[in-house]
Amino acid sequence: MIFEKIIIIGNGTIALEITKILSAYCPIAISYKPHFLSMLEIFCKKNHIPYYHFNQNDLITKFLDNFNEKTLIISANNHYIFPREIIEKPQIKIINFHNALLPLYKGVNAPIWSIYNQDKISGITWHMVNSQLDSGEIISQSQFELTPNIKAIELIKILIQLGISSFLGFKDSLLQDDLKLTKMPPSYAPINKAKDLPNKGFLDISWNEDKISAFLRSMDAGGVIPKPKILISENEYIIESYGFAKTPFMENSLVLYKNNISMLLKSNGGGGI
Repeated sequence: MIFEKIIIIGNGTIALEITKILSAYCPIAISYKPHFLSMLEIFCKKNHIPYYHFNQNDLITKFLDNFNEKTLIISANNHYIFPREIIEKPQIKIINFHNALLPLYKGVNAPIWSIYNQDKISGITWHMVNSQLDSGEIISQSQFELTPNIKAIELIKILIQLGISSFLGFKDSLLQDDLKLTKMPPSYAPINKAKDLPNKGFLDISWNEDKISAFLRSMDAGGVIPKPKILISENEYIIESYGFAKTPFMENSLVLYKNNISMLLKSNGGGGI
């Protein structure tokens, strides 16, 4: 192996699995704003792998700035933005996992936008990190054909597995610092931020069946984003759950049926239909 140090920074399944794959190389694991119960932390402690967690950007930057040997940083499901001072250190190489086929859907929550836009294909990208977000040279891409009723939470899990498989395919070249890279195509689309939601999080009752389905499935992300809402007669409701065709709900529930889709509603501020 060419690198003297390997640092894995991220959260969730993909950061955990990459750490497992590279455990023989004595990696260091870092989490930025981890969940209370971090499986990465548990694994690292059990296997005597150094693990650090930070809640502030500047503390991670100070930590990374201390590495002066040839260091590989693997960013996997990581929301820390690497500053220029770290990216431009000549002895540091940084790669990143992104759950979209870049240059599509730069930023966060890419699977959500892919489903909302009714894409036929989704996928993942491993790429080099440079000073522009999600714009570095491409290491590897893998794609997946979207089924008509796939939900965001399902797609997120599939893309994580694609990311792990893809990483295994180029791991040896990565560790020898001998990757074959492809230039990232230009993109002028806006970068999605965490606060951005499809149609600002509100279902439009005038949409056709396919668009309503795509919106609901895109917002069905397992708590990653807020539940979808709808305005009816100037009253705001949360869409608690939904189903296709006549879905049975509890008696006396507030249910909206539209285009063969059933939605269980909860008032978000009073009023009625």
